[in-house]
Amino acid sequence: MQTRLPSLRGIEAFITAADTLSFRVTAERLNISVSAVSHRIHVLEEELGLQLFDRSGRSLTLTPAGERYRDHLVPGLKALQQATDLVWTSAEGPALKIAIFPLLYSNWLVPRLGRFLALRPNTMIEVLTLGASSGRPDIVLGPASGAGMKQRLQEGCHKLFDWDLTPVCHPDLVRKHGLKKPGDLAGVLLIEMSAALDAWPRWFERAGHSRQFPRKSFLMDSLVPAHDAVFAGLGVALTATVFVPHLIKQGLVAPFDTTCRYSGGAYVSPAEGLERPVVQAFRDWVREEARATVEGLSVRGANAPLEAVPLDF
Repeated sequence: MQTRLPSLRGIEAFITAADTLSFRVTAERLNISVSAVSHRIHVLEEELGLQLFDRSGRSLTLTPAGERYRDHLVPGLKALQQATDLVWTSAEGPALKIAIFPLLYSNWLVPRLGRFLALRPNTMIEVLTLGASSGRPDIVLGPASGAGMKQRLQEGCHKLFDWDLTPVCHPDLVRKHGLKKPGDLAGVLLIEMSAALDAWPRWFERAGHSRQFPRKSFLMDSLVPAHDAVFAGLGVALTATVFVPHLIKQGLVAPFDTTCRYSGGAYVSPAEGLERPVVQAFRDWVREEARATVEGLSVRGANAPLEAVPLDF
C-alpha cells in the first residue's frame, strides 16, 4: 500500500498531459523539455505501479487507470491551488527570493523593478546577490555558469538575452583622445576581464581594425570592478549592450556602434516544485522586460558568435 505521496512534479506533468494529450504541449505549458515531461510521468507511473498513458498508437491516450487517477486528482488539485494562492498572495506570505548576479541587478533589474511592484504591490522581495548558493531562491537570474548556477539552471530555463559587447567609457576620455574610430584606442587603457582575454581582439576584428598595436591594459576578474574603473575615468571597457542605456543615464558614453557576441547569455530559471503564482508572474514579467530591452537597444552592430568561455559576472 502506498504510504507516501508520489512526486508532485509528476502529478503536475500528468494532469497537464492528461488535459493536452501531448507531451510537447505539456512541455510548453510547464516551460520544461519534452524529455523532462516524459521522465516525470515515467517516475510517477513507477511510484504508482500503474500505466497512466497508452503510448502504442499514433496519439497519446489515457489508460482506464489514468482516467480514474485524473478524475480523482482534479478536485483535490483545485483545492490545493486555491489554498496555495491564498497563502502565497497574502501580505504575510514568504518573500519572493531572487538570486541574481550583482551587475545584472544594479544595471538592468533594479531600474525596472518598480514596474513589477506596481503590478503586485503586496509582494515582498528578497534579493540574493551572492549567487545561487545564497539561501534557497525561488528564481535565478544570471549567466548559466558558475557552480551554483549550473545546479539551478538545468531544465526549463529561458534565455533573456545574449551578451553583445560594446565599449563604454567616461566622456572625458572621448574628448581627451578624440575617440572616433577603433584605432583611436591605441593610446587608451583597455580594461579587460581575466575570463575573456580574447574579447578585445575579437571586438577589434569585428570593427574591421586588424592592425596590431601595443595594448595598455588593466585586468579585472569581473565586470563589477571594470565598471568602477570606467566610472573613475581610468579607461575603456567592453560591457553588455543591455547595460548601456542605464550606464548612459549614469554619465557614461558608448563611443562606437560595433558590437560582438560573446558566448553564454543571461537566463531565468523556473521555480522548483509547485510554482507559486507570484514566481510565475515574476518570471513572465522578466521575460517580457528582456524582450522589450532587446528590441529597444540603440546600440546596433554585426553580431558574430565568439568561441569562448561564458561570461560570468
